[in-house]
Amino acid sequence: MRACSTCHVILEKKHFDRVDRINPASQEELDLLDNAPDLSEYSRLGCQASIELAPEDPGTIICIIPARVDQRC
Repeated sequence: MRACSTCHVILEKKHFDRVDRINPASQEELDLLDNAPDLSEYSRLGCQASIELAPEDPGTIICIIPARVDQRC
């Protein structure tokens, strides 16, 4: 588990739901996200969320947050 939250991303709802079903966020990840800027209900740490698109999916939209808070400091 990373400890900085600089890879905070916001996923589209349908992909967030799929990721959360396959690989739910740990309590440690949720704790790190608590201090992330621009937190959304669809936020994940990019280093922890695996996205596997189905063949019929054209792709996904991932919002990379420009503001960064490195929690190691």
